[in-house]
Amino acid sequence: MNIVGAQREVRMRFVGGFYGQAVSGVLWLVSAGFATWTTPRAAIVVLVAGGFFIFPITELLVRASGSPPLSSENSLQRDA
Repeated sequence: MNIVGAQREVRMRFVGGFYGQAVSGVLWLVSAGFATWTTPRAAIVVLVAGGFFIFPITELLVRASGSPPLSSENSLQRDA
C-alpha cells in the first residue's frame, strides 16, 4: 500500500479527527462551565484530569462507530 492510500485509510478510520476534536471541545466547554459557575481552580482540575481521558474516550467512540480497523498492509498503523 502506498503512502497516499495509507493516509486515506487512516483518515477514514478516524473520521478526519472528528471524534478527538469533539471530545476535546466538550472537555473545554465543561471546564469553561466550571470556571464560570465555580472556581478557576476547579476548572483547571477538570481540564487536567479530563485531559488524561481524551485518547481513551476518542478510541472508544471510534470503535463504537463501527469503523473498520486498519488493514495489515497499512504502514501507518501503530504496533500493538
